[in-house]
Amino acid sequence: NQKCFRAFFQIPGDVFKVVIDSMVWAIKHRERNIADTGLTIVLEMLRNLDGLADIAQQFYSQFLLSLLHEIFSVLTDKEHEPGFKLQCEILQHMVSRVEGGLPAAPLFNAAEHPGVTDNRQFIRAHLLKMLTDGFSERMTASQLQEFVASLFDPAKDKAAFQTLLRDFLVSLREYNCDQWTQSSLSLQLEAQQKESERQSAEAAKWQAVPGLMPVTKREEADMS
Repeated sequence: NQKCFRAFFQIPGDVFKVVIDSMVWAIKHRERNIADTGLTIVLEMLRNLDGLADIAQQFYSQFLLSLLHEIFSVLTDKEHEPGFKLQCEILQHMVSRVEGGLPAAPLFNAAEHPGVTDNRQFIRAHLLKMLTDGFSERMTASQLQEFVASLFDPAKDKAAFQTLLRDFLVSLREYNCDQWTQSSLSLQLEAQQKESERQSAEAAKWQAVPGLMPVTKREEADMS
């Protein structure tokens, strides 16, 4: 992403798909550091594409629908809660590019989607169907329609977009409502990160001097 980004698009198409599949594998991984790495790579790739209009057209034509599905998959999975902010950034980036006209080539068959005239309409309808299929038992049709419409609101900044998605997840009851309302999401994630760093520092301290690690600590390290 940083040194030779164009090289990605000089490899054969089937090999490039393996690269994308590897990123998707990473973002769906249960290990937080692997999932965060995958999300970061995807976000960096999308940002780099902003400066390469011709390549961006091809990329979004091929991978937009599948990436939207995969991001919503991890977004609505409680075990992937720590990646919420990165998931939001990726989703907002893709939605904004759709609103900007990417890709120009239609992603739909006009005969199968009468009344749909462009990708902006199609992506809205596609997301609504995807969410309806998955969550119609938890949210009403009008709630889902309102949520999809709000996703494409260009007035929403990063914080407002995160709030929209947080409220959506609360509505799904995938998360404990008290957990979301007692403190802001950013503070929760910051606390989780600090706790992870504290545990890592403590483990490194004990492991630095052989023989000083308590038995209970050694057992915990062996089990991790």
